[in-house]
Amino acid sequence: MNRYLRFLKRYAGFKLDNITGNYRPSTCTFIVTDGCNARCVMCNYWKMKPNNELTIDEVDNLFSSQLWEGCHVTVSGGEPLLRTDLEQIIKIVHKRTGNKVDINTNSFLFKRMEKLVKEC
Repeated sequence: MNRYLRFLKRYAGFKLDNITGNYRPSTCTFIVTDGCNARCVMCNYWKMKPNNELTIDEVDNLFSSQLWEGCHVTVSGGEPLLRTDLEQIIKIVHKRTGNKVDINTNSFLFKRMEKLVKEC
């Protein structure tokens, strides 16, 4: 068991909580959509139709656990900027974790990205 915990701490982005003595995630990549607007030759995400995306209430419920406090979250996908409710998702994740939220994007939707940065 100790070997497994050392692995999680070192490679999987888990850290020891000094208060509870338990390991919890320090980083997380949160995939908000499978859809993508790029047609990269090395990837097939653009062929996928977005389905089973979490609703705003489900995102709020997911990140409501204290497990995520202090966790660094990167929002990714497909192309996360395709989500019309991405601003709400970012605000929820920021509120629940207390950290800034990174966005992994292909930057094809530059105007949307620029607007989102100004609003968040």
